Amino acid sequence: MSDSKAKKHNAKVMIEYFTKLGRVPDEQEYVDLEDRPVKVRSLRKVFSSWRRMLIIIENVDKEAFARIGKVEEVKPAVKPKPVPAVKALDKDDYDKKSD
Repeated sequence: MSDSKAKKHNAKVMIEYFTKLGRVPDEQEYVDLEDRPVKVRSLRKVFSSWRRMLIIIENVDKEAFARIGKVEEVKPAVKPKPVPAVKALDKDDYDKKSD
């Protein structure tokens, strides 16, 4: 099967599955599902990434993808605030501390 045929075939299989599911899960949710029709490794091999698979699925059948709905964008995790650096003691400060 050529690459484009494999992409179209897997896209159609995924559209059917997402329609049955009623939504488009994110990649981690899909990994956790037990009744998935295509292994994640196969999807990565054919499409290279989850996001690219969604783009190709949308291009293959726009109406079906619109009915299913788009996956919600995952918000990036909030980064913790940096800890302020500790000020190094000068020689004068060291002499005052030892008294």
